[in-house]
Amino acid sequence: MARNKGTFNFAANFEILTKAPLDARLVVSNKADLIDPSIWVDTNNNVWLYKGLVASVTSDPSTINNGLYFLLDEANYTSYQYWLKINNTDASGTSSLTFQLNNGNNGVVLKDSSGNLEVVRFDGSTYANITSGCLTTNSLKIDTLNGILYAVDGSIYASAGNVIKVYDASLIGNGTTADFTIDHSLNTMKQTMTIYDNLNKVIYPDIERGLNSDIISFSEPITMGTEYEIIIIGF
Repeated sequence: MARNKGTFNFAANFEILTKAPLDARLVVSNKADLIDPSIWVDTNNNVWLYKGLVASVTSDPSTINNGLYFLLDEANYTSYQYWLKINNTDASGTSSLTFQLNNGNNGVVLKDSSGNLEVVRFDGSTYANITSGCLTTNSLKIDTLNGILYAVDGSIYASAGNVIKVYDASLIGNGTTADFTIDHSLNTMKQTMTIYDNLNKVIYPDIERGLNSDIISFSEPITMGTEYEIIIIGF
């Protein structure tokens, strides 16, 4: 273990008469200032940052960006990846309105906004790439989903796969017709059909699949007024 010892001994303290830090490097206005060379380069084109410097961001338009940042590597100060935000939350993230994940690697922030859970990027922009995990909540609203939702053992998962298509309709007998064409317009051969009678029991007539229509054939005409529910699921 080691530290750089100071050059001068000074057995007193300072009474600062200005509303600014004694070391001007310790405060910047915006988060963007942390990685802006014009903030740090002096008139001789030198940068006097050092590993371990802690700078305070005080006036960023996005308040989530305000706070203390620890510099991990002075040679790479122009990358947010090397400015580690020092959070004031506990391990569970319950003592603050925000809880940042994997901050040093441009992670995401879980943010409570008027009772709503928001997920934003390291820089405060919208984050829309949740790929896996488990969320327990009384209600869940999904704004945009490119893929499918599926349930396994009581849990709902999102997958960037084929979109599930559903067709639901009724078939009513007329006493003379045994073959019925169902125009579902699902535009897929990857489909399955289930037919229920008025007692909610599944029946099994002959079925011929088609890309946008299927043919259901009964052994004899359906009695006048008899109604069946047809559900087709495809992807």
